[in-house]
Amino acid sequence: MARLGAGVYNQIMGTKDIIHGQDLHRPRRQVPTAISGLAVLFAVLLVLALAAVVRGDPTLPTISANTFTITSFGAVGDGSTDNATAIQNTINAAASVGGGTVVVAAVGVLTNYLSGPINLTNNICLQINAGTKLQMLPMSSWPDANISFISGIKLHDVAITGSGIIDGQGTNWWFPLASPRPAMITVTNSSNLLIQGVTLQNPPMSHLILKGNDANVTIQGITINTPFDSHNTDSELTCTNVLIRNCSISCGDDNLVTTGSSITISNCTFGAGHGLSIGSSAKSGMNNLLVSNCTWIGTEYGIHLKADRDRGGLVQNLTYRDLTMSNVNFVVAIYSYYNEIGAPSHVINVSPFMASTDVVQSVTSLTPIWRNILISNVTAS
Repeated sequence: MARLGAGVYNQIMGTKDIIHGQDLHRPRRQVPTAISGLAVLFAVLLVLALAAVVRGDPTLPTISANTFTITSFGAVGDGSTDNATAIQNTINAAASVGGGTVVVAAVGVLTNYLSGPINLTNNICLQINAGTKLQMLPMSSWPDANISFISGIKLHDVAITGSGIIDGQGTNWWFPLASPRPAMITVTNSSNLLIQGVTLQNPPMSHLILKGNDANVTIQGITINTPFDSHNTDSELTCTNVLIRNCSISCGDDNLVTTGSSITISNCTFGAGHGLSIGSSAKSGMNNLLVSNCTWIGTEYGIHLKADRDRGGLVQNLTYRDLTMSNVNFVVAIYSYYNEIGAPSHVINVSPFMASTDVVQSVTSLTPIWRNILISNVTAS
C-alpha cells in the first residue's frame, strides 16, 4: 500500500495542499462563466500533449572516425594482466588527435581484460565488443576503494558502447560488506553522454553514478544483471535532459534512482531490485519525469518515492503511464518517513494515524514536497 506522510496533491481544480503535516487551504480559482471548465481542461491537456511531442531526444556525443585498439598499446586479455596503463594510453592517444573510438576486443581466446581505474576524456567512445569482458581488478588488488573503475569529470561527448561485458568482481566486496567501495562508472558535470548496448554486472557498489547536473544523457539497450543480494548496486542519476529506453535492469538496490529534470524512461524491464525510485535523498528535486511502457517482474517496488525532513526537496510533474507489474510487493509507495522505516520489503509501517498526528514543523528547503503526480493505465498482478 502507498502511504503519503508528506506530499502535495494538486488537482486541476483543487483547493488544498498538504505539506508534511500542514494543511494549506487556498480559495478555488474562479473560472469565467463564458468558458466552461471542460474547455479549460481540454486546453491544458492539449498544451501538455504538444509539449510532450516536441520534446527532443538528448544530443548524442560527437565522436570522430578514428579507431584505436587497446592491444596495439600492450593490452592482453588473459584474465590476469593489469591493463590499466595500456587502456589509459590508448585513451590518451585518441584524445591527442581530437578523439575517437577505443576498442576492447577479443583476440582469439584472449577475451578477459583485467584493469585498474581508467579515466575517460572528451570525444571518446569506449567500445567493448561482443564476446569480450572488461573486468575490474579483484578487491585484493584494487588500489583505492574511493576510486571508481571508469571515471570522467567535466567532460563532453563521451560514450560507452558495444555488446560486451563490464564486470566488477563485486562478491568479495559484498560478503563481508566492505566500506568504502568503488562504483563501476562515475561521470560528473559532463554533457552529451551515451551508454549503449553493454552489459554491466557485479560492481562493488553502484553500476552508474551520473551526477553534478550531467546534461544530455542517453542510456539505451543496456543490461544490468547483478544478484538481488548484492549491496547498494543501484544506478543513481542527477541529470538534465535524459532518455533511458529499452533497458533490462536487475540489481541489489533501487533499479534506478533519478533526480533532476526532463527525464524520460520508456520500454524498460525491471527485475530484482527496489524499484524505480526517487530518493531517499530528494534534495536535488525532480521536475518533469515521464515513465511509459515499462514492465516490472518480481521487483520489491514499482513506483517508489521516499524521503524525510532532512533529505527532501520539490518533486513535481511526474507522469507514469502504460505500466505492467507482476509479483511486485508495492505497486506504488510514496512516503516521507525514510529515517523511521527505510525501504521495507513487505510492510510499510506508516499508518494514517501516524501521519495525522505527526508534529508540525516549519517548511524548509529540505521538506519533502510531492506534487502533480499522474499515474494511469497500470496493470498489476
